[in-house]
Amino acid sequence: MENLHEADRSSLLLLEFLARQIYDIPVLVLATYREPEADLKDAVRDTVGSIVGNGHRIALVGLQRNEIGDFLSQGFEIFLTEESFSVVQEGTGGNPLFLDGRMEGAEMGKAADVLRAELAAGNWIGLGSGLVLLARW
Repeated sequence: MENLHEADRSSLLLLEFLARQIYDIPVLVLATYREPEADLKDAVRDTVGSIVGNGHRIALVGLQRNEIGDFLSQGFEIFLTEESFSVVQEGTGGNPLFLDGRMEGAEMGKAADVLRAELAAGNWIGLGSGLVLLARW
């Protein structure tokens, strides 16, 4: 299940039901969510808390500062200033999918301009991520 933080109540109830039913079965159920957004919704927070008891929660960490630099320089030929590094790391949480999605949307050769404009406008929001893993072997 992807983007659990956006799930409606029916989907969350189904996931809770599934987690209880597969407790003794060797199966893997994977659910991803963004922590800050999930924490704002009581139903999502409660569901994650409930199903983690039957599985495992793995916190996904973002790219480190030097890895963000490598990612942007090698993939998009963007070289950041020290100040920009801080803004990008804080704003994306180092999430490579978020970085890639932002840059892929730019026209070829214009990724650096898009990044500069977004940094100047303060359009970077904090993203954390989480992963709920229900597994029984």
